[in-house]
Amino acid sequence: MPWLKIDDGFTEHPKFNSCRDYDLSVAVMVQLMCYSARNLTDGVIPARILHRHNSAVVSDLIEAGFLEMASTEGTYRIHDYLDYNPSREEALLLKEKRRLAGSSGGKRSGDMRYPWWNEMVDLFGACVRCGTKNSPLTRDHIIPRYQGGTHGPDNIQPLCRPCNSSKGPDTTDYRLAFAVENGLLIPQEWLTPNSKQMLEQMLEQTGSKRPSRIQPRTRTRSLTQTRKETSSCRDAQMRNIPENVLGYWIGKMDREPNEAEARSLRNLCKRFKSDIVALAIGQAVTQGEAPTNFALITTIAKRESE
Repeated sequence: MPWLKIDDGFTEHPKFNSCRDYDLSVAVMVQLMCYSARNLTDGVIPARILHRHNSAVVSDLIEAGFLEMASTEGTYRIHDYLDYNPSREEALLLKEKRRLAGSSGGKRSGDMRYPWWNEMVDLFGACVRCGTKNSPLTRDHIIPRYQGGTHGPDNIQPLCRPCNSSKGPDTTDYRLAFAVENGLLIPQEWLTPNSKQMLEQMLEQTGSKRPSRIQPRTRTRSLTQTRKETSSCRDAQMRNIPENVLGYWIGKMDREPNEAEARSLRNLCKRFKSDIVALAIGQAVTQGEAPTNFALITTIAKRESE
């Protein structure tokens, strides 16, 4: 699913001055742009989507020039959408390039951004906040990105998913106490000047000896490694499901389909084009239904194929 690109001055666009309800007009426009980016419609908004929103607000957006009449009756197009966002063809081509790069052993952007991540996982071997070894480790920004935190190793710590989700704005570097307790030597390049000072103080307070070398703990699998090790089992189940459909379904459900769900997805992709199936899943979710409602997805796919 591509990211929606929006100018940071969008909410201050003078066209909104002619809209009777500023807040609602901005909210509706953002929702329409998200719909287009999610479903790769090149900025085209079907009439059935517009009908979900306040008719007066939609009329204001049309009169202000945010929405333009498209070739199909009742369908509108977001003004200048493709000036800021990739077209459907460009988005699918980029996704295919990334897929081919991954299948041929190329590095994905996350691996290049965090080349030291596996070494960090090897060293700590557990969630540095709760100590669990039974959950895959995720990268946590000690200082959150919205507070100015970086992607560097001095601002990343391995946490299990529950700890990562629950710690909120806490900026504690849990690696320090974990290293002191377990006699681990943290590489200097992984520490900020403040972290180095805090580590020295903790060692003095506890009377612990400074480790003379890095002592890796028993390795805990990262999320990426866990997926790789189980990929052979999933491949048999996911075979013949196009990647755009499978990836979109997983993104909406936050899990992989079970055997019955995978069978339903395969059958859908045999009857309809994969792009149509992905679009139908997106529309079902927009209507408040789960991607497991295959009867509704089938109905939508039939309608879109006509």
